[in-house]
Amino acid sequence: MESVLLRSQLCHRNSVLTTAMHRLFVATGRVSQLTQRSPPAATQIFHYPTAPSRNLWQKRGISTSTISRKDTLQTRIKTEFEDVLHLVSQQHCVICTGQYYNGLNSESSRDADETEDVERYVVCTLGNDLREPYGTSEVADIVLPSSEGSEAIEHHLLVSGALAVHRGEMDFFDQGPWNYGSFTESTFHVFTPSAAVVRVGIQASGPSMILREDEGKPMTVPFGDISTVAVELSDDWAHRSINFELSNGSKICAVQDIVDPEIVAAAKTPEAAIMTTTEWLVKTAGGFVLQLRRAGHTAKLVLPKILTAAGNSYVAQRNAWWAARAANRS
Repeated sequence: MESVLLRSQLCHRNSVLTTAMHRLFVATGRVSQLTQRSPPAATQIFHYPTAPSRNLWQKRGISTSTISRKDTLQTRIKTEFEDVLHLVSQQHCVICTGQYYNGLNSESSRDADETEDVERYVVCTLGNDLREPYGTSEVADIVLPSSEGSEAIEHHLLVSGALAVHRGEMDFFDQGPWNYGSFTESTFHVFTPSAAVVRVGIQASGPSMILREDEGKPMTVPFGDISTVAVELSDDWAHRSINFELSNGSKICAVQDIVDPEIVAAAKTPEAAIMTTTEWLVKTAGGFVLQLRRAGHTAKLVLPKILTAAGNSYVAQRNAWWAARAANRS
């Protein structure tokens, strides 16, 4: 049952986390590799309210009509990063995509070729040592062709002095804001716009989850103490969290998020909204489970029924779509 939950919940486009999960479970024969494309139904049944434009071309007084195909990607990226290169040098950086991005809603793509598949990329710096607590800072938010955008950004960051460039995923929809991001370096990391909040570290006693407490002092939770990683929802679905349930019966909150009730109300059906707005949260919980299992521990992933195919017809439709896409590619 557990492998079925992982298979049905942890697939998403452009996700380094998902790719790592696929490789692990395909190698062990527990699941088949799934596609990384989001189902059309998901974008049709849920629309994130458009946030104020964060298009940096417009911030600099550059009309989007001047950005045409004749401009090379590197020229566009160079313009985007010209004021922040001093922040990139000697830093680890992460390039993130989000959930269910709809390029047609992007102001920066309306004047581009309508047949072009585009993606929104958010770039953050992560400090110069991922083994220690680090702060994060967003340095760019840009829409580029999805076929080559991330590679072009990575090239520019590296030639500008970045120590390393990682690929990650954030919880934003379309042009909306983001609260959390995650990426896998040698281990798994979860961060906010200001700092890392959970990372896997190697202690003298073995691998541990290292959590940042409110006062900034880290809390270390040995892998062996964690029996369950659970996604939990409040009755109104506005409060969501990832919790580590320990073998002694206690519980530690690793990630906590609050969603504006209007976002759920904007959906045609609440079931569709809860599926889409918890995508990142569910995959991140799965990421924690994978880290634990790689280290030889048998932690479980537990999801609310509404986030499973058995309890939500939209989750079942999404999973069926993924399975069909995977079968077509095999």
